[in-house]
Amino acid sequence: MFRKIQVIILLLILVSCGSPESTEVIESLESQESSTTTSSTSTTTTKVKDTTTTSTTSTTTSSTSTTVAPSTTSTTVNVEDIALPTVNVTNCPTTEVNVETYELSYEITAGDYDVDYLRISYWKNDNYYSRVYFDKTMQGETFPFPTALETKVYSQKITDDEKDAIIKYDVYFSISDESDAFFEIETVCTFSFNNVGSNSTGEGVGLGYPKLEIKEVSTSIPTYDRDNWSHWSDDDGDCQNIRHEVLQDETQEAVTFTTSSNCYVATGKWYGVYTGEYYYSASELDVDHFVPLKNAHDSGGYEWSLEKKKEYANYLEDSDHLIAVQSGANRSKGARGPENWKPANTEYWCQYAYDWIRIKHTWGLTATQAEWDAIRFMIATCPYGYSYEDATPEPLVTVPTTTTTTTTTVPSTTTTIPDNPGDTKNCSDFETYQEAKTWFDTYFSYYGDVAGLDGDGDEEPCESLPGGP
Repeated sequence: MFRKIQVIILLLILVSCGSPESTEVIESLESQESSTTTSSTSTTTTKVKDTTTTSTTSTTTSSTSTTVAPSTTSTTVNVEDIALPTVNVTNCPTTEVNVETYELSYEITAGDYDVDYLRISYWKNDNYYSRVYFDKTMQGETFPFPTALETKVYSQKITDDEKDAIIKYDVYFSISDESDAFFEIETVCTFSFNNVGSNSTGEGVGLGYPKLEIKEVSTSIPTYDRDNWSHWSDDDGDCQNIRHEVLQDETQEAVTFTTSSNCYVATGKWYGVYTGEYYYSASELDVDHFVPLKNAHDSGGYEWSLEKKKEYANYLEDSDHLIAVQSGANRSKGARGPENWKPANTEYWCQYAYDWIRIKHTWGLTATQAEWDAIRFMIATCPYGYSYEDATPEPLVTVPTTTTTTTTTVPSTTTTIPDNPGDTKNCSDFETYQEAKTWFDTYFSYYGDVAGLDGDGDEEPCESLPGGP
C-alpha cells in the first residue's frame, strides 16, 4: 500500500511537470491490474485517473486523443457522503461463448456528479491484454457520459481471434466522476470464448482432441440392465477379480491381502483423484467405471453384444478406464456424466475432461450437448500449454505384493481391520440397497462375501432392494 501511494505521488509530479515519462509510469500501473475477481462484482478503490493516449487491439473499438495534463489540485470529498456512480454488465455470459464476436451490453448510472471517465481493460487467460478508455476532459462529448443521477446504456464488441484455443476473458469496466475524489468503481465480467472448430475426421482444430458426436439420449432405446454388463470377472482364474487387480495396479506401495490365498487386497497406498487425498485401506475405495456403465449404455453401448459389454466392464488396457477412488465420491457420482457431477478436486478437472473424451472416442460413444458443454468448460481449467496428448494414460506398473494376514498394521488415518462377522446377515435385514452396500463394503475387502449377499459375484449386494443399481 505504501509503495502504491509513492507511485501515485510520483505520477502526479510527473504529470504536473509535463514529463514525457508520465505515460510509461501509467502504463506500468495499468499492467498490474488484478484479475482475481468474480463476475458481476464491484469494488471502490482510491486511484488516479488515467490520462494516457491509448488505442485498442482488434478485439475492441479504438479511441485516441491528445493528452491534457490535469490539474494537480483537487477538492477532498468524503466518499461516504455522496452517491457514487455504478457500471453494470447486463448480459455477461454464464456459459462459453461460441460465436466469433460477442457484444457486451453495459449501463452506467451516475451518482451525484456527472461521470467523466471510463476504462475497459481486457485480460486473456489471466494475463493483461489490452484496454480502451474514454475521458470527457480529453475527448469532449464524443463519448456520451451520463450526467448526475442519469443512466445510459452502451455496448462493446469483443472478437475471438484465437480459434485454436479456449480463451477466458476478464473484462473490467472502471469509471469515475467529476467529484474530484480519487476513487474508481470497477465491475468485471468473466467468460470464455470457445470456437474450436472441427474437421471432417471429428478432430478438434488446433487442440487436437476428438470431437464427440453430439446425440441426445433417445427414449426408445432399451432399458439399462446392469446384469447385461458382467463385471468384476476373474478370467485368468487367479482368484483376484478385476476390482482387486485394479487395486494392485494403482497402489503406490506394496499391497497386503486379507488372507494367505492372496485373493482380496487389504492395504496399500492409493491416491484418490476425485478427492485429492491418499487412502491406505481397500475398504475405503470403490473401483469406478470412469464412464459409467449406464452412461455407456445410453450413449451407444445398448447396441453392443453381451461379449463387448463384458469387455468394456472389465477393460484394463487403459489405466483410466477403471480407477480406484474414495467410495463416497464414487457413490456421489453414480451414473452421472460431467454435466451433472464433477470431482471435488478441481485440479483434476482438466485431465478428467480429456480422459472422458478419450474413453468415449475409443469406444465410439456419443455425448449429449449438455455433456459436451460441461467437458469443454472443464478443459478451460487446464494449465496453459497442457494438451490432450499430455493426458494419455500412464502405463500400468505392477508393485510387488506382500503376502500377509489381517494382522497387518494399517496407518493411523484408517480404521482397524474389523472382525469377521460370518454369515450373520440376509438381504431382508436391510431396508435399502445402500444399507446393504455399506455393510457389505465394511467386510468384503477382508473376508469376501461371507454372508452371501452378492448372488451374481459383481460386488453389488442385494440389488433388488430399493435404490439398487
